[in-house]
Amino acid sequence: MKTLKPADIDFTDSSDYLTDEFYQQLHLERLQAREFGPSTDLGIVNECAALLAYEARCLDQRDYKAWLDLYTKDAIYWVPQDDDADIRSYINLMFDDRRRMEDRVLRLVSKFAHSLKPDRLFQRTVANVEAWDMAGGRRRALASQVAYEYRRGHSVEHYVYRTDHTLRQVEGEWKIAVKRCMLINMDAPVEPPTLL
Repeated sequence: MKTLKPADIDFTDSSDYLTDEFYQQLHLERLQAREFGPSTDLGIVNECAALLAYEARCLDQRDYKAWLDLYTKDAIYWVPQDDDADIRSYINLMFDDRRRMEDRVLRLVSKFAHSLKPDRLFQRTVANVEAWDMAGGRRRALASQVAYEYRRGHSVEHYVYRTDHTLRQVEGEWKIAVKRCMLINMDAPVEPPTLL
């Protein structure tokens, strides 16, 4: 694990992008993902698959600075409890804006994250990537993922989920604007993982 200090993070000043219009757009994009046809442009699929695989590797290696750098300054990291429920009136396992993502990373690398001791080791697998170009210089990528988690003295846990990434170009690079993870057992009691 690379050592990360607060000075290494370019902290986000505000979450003022979380407006009614923003939530409405998230809701529309969630519905839109259910209507996509086949993904046929293999160039787009391969580019998005490479980004998703790199994101998984950053998390597996606990390179949280590189992981945060993959996200836009107005990013959302979302793990719904019920993928059909309204975002604001129903409990989510995680609904982190960029500031909350930064807080989560600082907690992970601090010596005070007692609930995470002993250290958890992860190995993620990304498969079945589909991707599409969207209006406004954006892309959507859907994938199946499995995250295996091991802690000394515990059995290996696994999380199976579908991801929906909204990507946007920032200074010529594709960045993650929204990541939504739908656990297949989201309606069952589950100990939320640190990060999917």
